[in-house]
Amino acid sequence: MIKYIVIEGIHGSGKSSVAKTLAKTLQDKGIDAHYLHFPDEEDMLGQVIRQTLADGDLVRKREVLGLLYAAATNRFHIRSKSDGKIYVLERDAVTTGLIFQRDIPREVRLEIYKYGIQSLQERGKVFYVNIDKKVALERLKKRNEELMLLGGVWKDKAEDKFVTEEFDKLSDLYENEMFPQLDKLGLQHEIVDNSWTVEETIQQILEKLEIS
Repeated sequence: MIKYIVIEGIHGSGKSSVAKTLAKTLQDKGIDAHYLHFPDEEDMLGQVIRQTLADGDLVRKREVLGLLYAAATNRFHIRSKSDGKIYVLERDAVTTGLIFQRDIPREVRLEIYKYGIQSLQERGKVFYVNIDKKVALERLKKRNEELMLLGGVWKDKAEDKFVTEEFDKLSDLYENEMFPQLDKLGLQHEIVDNSWTVEETIQQILEKLEIS
């Protein structure tokens, strides 16, 4: 039985909408499903990660962030292992780390994420949300304009150079590296198309999960 449903994809692919709608759809079907986005700001480690992300000095602290994310995701997987719930994760630090933490040696990542990796290997499935890059970039620009108006931490997120300056590079990494890396980790994965409506994307996921 799948316990962890990870929604992955490039920036602007619609991961948030898909993950939130999927969790709600499963709840409507009587399934004890919960949406979660890392970092979980209700968790102490999540708050520390958010503060670190907001300080405008990401490059110098990339390895520190890697350790914080590993600690947060491992603790989540350990705590949730036997709680009877299904989690819909908008990304997981394990899968995101395949792209964003490539500067950390693979053997180190395997060690620091070992509980999260094992958990996803045993009861997880990754759904990669596929979308045209031009459409994703337009969505991203619109979202960033909205975040700028909110100010504070959201302004920092809107100006995140890994989004605004490296969209093509990151998108290419996701499209070319995500699946080989998932295969290396032995994680189940599927592609779903998000070119039309979120509801149609959800239906694709339900069919692949064999949930009617």
